[in-house]
Amino acid sequence: MPANRIPMRMIKRILELHFAANLSVRAIARGVGIGRSSVSRILDRAKVAKLTWPLPEGMSDADLEQVLYPIAVESGSAQRPVPNWMEVHKELARHRSLPLYQLWTEYIEQNPNGYQYSYFCDLYRKWRCRHAEPVMHMTRKAGERLYVDYSGKKPCITHPITAQTRAVELFVAALGASGYIYAEASETQKAVDFCGSVGRSFVFYGGVPRIIVPDNLKSAVVQFRTDDTPILNASFGDLAEFFRVAVLSARPRRPKDKGLVESSVLMVQRKILGTLRNREFFSLAELNEAILEQVRMLNEAPMQKTRVSRQQLFAELDQPALRPLPREP
Repeated sequence: MPANRIPMRMIKRILELHFAANLSVRAIARGVGIGRSSVSRILDRAKVAKLTWPLPEGMSDADLEQVLYPIAVESGSAQRPVPNWMEVHKELARHRSLPLYQLWTEYIEQNPNGYQYSYFCDLYRKWRCRHAEPVMHMTRKAGERLYVDYSGKKPCITHPITAQTRAVELFVAALGASGYIYAEASETQKAVDFCGSVGRSFVFYGGVPRIIVPDNLKSAVVQFRTDDTPILNASFGDLAEFFRVAVLSARPRRPKDKGLVESSVLMVQRKILGTLRNREFFSLAELNEAILEQVRMLNEAPMQKTRVSRQQLFAELDQPALRPLPREP
C-alpha cells in the first residue's frame, strides 16, 4: 500500500524552507521531522506542478492537494497511467547505476497524476514476482555476470563398435540480465575441460562479461579462506587473467548465490536432455551439435510469463554490454 499522505501544513512548510530559506533536503527533513526521501518526493511533485513560494494567493489546502496529487480528487472512473514494467525492468538491467527512483521521476514528469514513488516500487516488485521468469527475479546488470555449473543429470555416448554407453558431463552457462543459455557436453569436469567450456561459452556469446560465477567445483575453486575468499585453480586463474574477467565464486551453503544457473540447469535438463533422451550419439561432436541446436531453440522460444525470448533480451541487454573477446595470444 502507498505511504500515508503527509499533511498539507507540513508540505507548505517544506516548500517554504526549500524556496524561501534555500535549505538542503537533509536540513528540511530534520526541520520538519520526516525522511529525506519523503521531502525529495514532495519537491519533485512541486517541480512537476511548477509550484514556488509563496503559493498563489487564495490557494487552499484542498487546492494544493489537487495540484500535487490530482488523482486523489478526480472522479472514481479516472485511472492512473500504468508504467510499462517490462521496459522499466530492461532499463534497470541495461544501465548499471540507474536507480528505480530516476525512472519514477521520468514517469511522474510525463504523468503528473501517476503513482507515488512508494507505490510505484511496490507495483514493480509485484510485477517482477508475477510476470518475470525465475531467472529475472533479481535485477542483474547487463553484461556483468556469467553463471556456470554442471548438470547432475548427464547425457550418454554410445561406442560405435561395442554399443556400450558411457555418461559425459553437461556444462551449462547463463548470462545474468537475459538468462541467455549456453550448454555443451564434455568428457570430464577436470580443469582442462572446464576451462575449455568456459572459453567456448565466451565465443558463443561473442564477448566477455565482467564477472564469472562458478559453483564450488575443484576445477574452479581449490578452497575458500575463512573470509569466504576463493583460492582459484591455477588453470582457471590463468583463463580469468587472459580474458580479464573477475571470479566471484558461489559461497558454500549460500544457494541464492547461484539461483540463476541452477534454474538454467533445470531448464536444460527438461528441454534439452528430455528432447534428446531417445536419440543415440556415437561421438562427443555429434552430441554437441544436437545440444547446440536445442540451445538455439530454447533461447529463441518466448518465456512463459513474459512472452519475450532470451534471444531478444540478450540482443537488447547483455550483448551490447559485453566486452570484446581478446585477440589470440
